Amino acid sequence: AAVRFRAALETTPPSPPTLNHLAIALASQGRLGEAIPLWERALAIDPGFADARRNLETARQALGGRTGR
Repeated sequence: AAVRFRAALETTPPSPPTLNHLAIALASQGRLGEAIPLWERALAIDPGFADARRNLETARQALGGRTGR
């Protein structure tokens, strides 16, 4: 799934839903450090994107409040 979402980001302007889905795919592989910046990017584009905000908060809690960078 991550490969498919990365390909979509390479061919179209980044959209918050695509960034969110890629981040979910990475997080499901235990790659929170890569997922968190994608959720942050989605929220920079659309600050009202509740799914991305919720996923970001959950990931940060899983990392003990760290940003993942």
